[in-house]
Amino acid sequence: MPVLQLRFSIRLENRDPHPKHFGPLFHRWLPDGERDAIVLRPSEPNTELRVWFERKGFVSHGEIVYDGGRREVDTNIIPTQGALEAGPLLGLLKVEQPSEVELAPVREGRIGDVSYTSLGKRVIRLIYAPVSSLLRILRTNYGQYWIEELENWDSRSRSLGSYCKSVLGLEWSLDDGGNWGAFIPDDHLELGMMPMEDRGRLNYRTYLAREDWQEIAILVQHGYEPSLAALTLARAHQLHDQGNLKEAIIEAVTALEVAVKELIRTRLGSLQSSANAFLDLKSEKAQMAVLTAALGDVSHLEGALKCIQRRHDIVHDAVEPPQQASIELSELMEAIALLLSGPRVRFPWANPGNVLMSAEQWDRSGGVSPVRMVAMLGATLGLQQPSAE
Repeated sequence: MPVLQLRFSIRLENRDPHPKHFGPLFHRWLPDGERDAIVLRPSEPNTELRVWFERKGFVSHGEIVYDGGRREVDTNIIPTQGALEAGPLLGLLKVEQPSEVELAPVREGRIGDVSYTSLGKRVIRLIYAPVSSLLRILRTNYGQYWIEELENWDSRSRSLGSYCKSVLGLEWSLDDGGNWGAFIPDDHLELGMMPMEDRGRLNYRTYLAREDWQEIAILVQHGYEPSLAALTLARAHQLHDQGNLKEAIIEAVTALEVAVKELIRTRLGSLQSSANAFLDLKSEKAQMAVLTAALGDVSHLEGALKCIQRRHDIVHDAVEPPQQASIELSELMEAIALLLSGPRVRFPWANPGNVLMSAEQWDRSGGVSPVRMVAMLGATLGLQQPSAE
């Protein structure tokens, strides 16, 4: 019995042109195609699903520029790059022991055949959930909110064939990848339109590195999903990075409230009722102070407490937050991240520009502050140097 292989390519570039990115940003490393593929968990036995990124682009003035049509990435200078575009997510689904009833209309190109459309729906189910989970982890825990979420198929808006062709770019093979054909179960019809700053932060180590990609492989294998608190915190990060300071502060304090409840529920279990007095504290500031002290890291506490007060001023007195509140918000988000389980939530800047240094300089830079890095390399960045205050 042949194995049905289905390869796909999912474009991840954000629709908002400011900033425009072609997928996730990596730091000093890029996944090298199938060699660094992550194995996902489809919902059926006798199936296999792997995804990866290809190294695509070219070198211009010592900088690697993403270009989906060129494979001219100089691997020798990858370790010198502060931020690298990964491009679309590529993948391969293998379905063992498909029935001849399913295969015949695919082989014969019988578009619209009921068995072909049934297989198409099955393929989408196998791909959509695990890939969406992976993208959610990247958007939430690794802070790369500019990555577009995978559109789910909606028969009211587009045909099955349109989704397979335009969204997934699906192709099929029955000879171990020797020959490929377009996988289009029914007519390719578009039925309608799918509904769809803090500039001082410049820490390139918040972007994805080799170790992160390996960690993500383990996370998806174990079925990890970001919690509600992590999702809310990621939304606060997105609002913050896009300059919506007031909304970001409100969302961050909401994330704190959810994180506190999640922490108590997951850590105390049957002793949850004993924590009712703590949850009844009317002040999020009191809860924040107690929790950060208990966790042993109070470095962000002062700014976090000020930010919580800013939220009350915004909600109750319609006070516009000053620019200083952006720093306080960053400290609150870092403090909330300490309370969450799973991989540490990060807050990268979506429009970092690039910084070029030798591998040795990157290694030596260690904990260099963003302000100092920009001071040292402002000319290279072409950005205005932020205040050192």
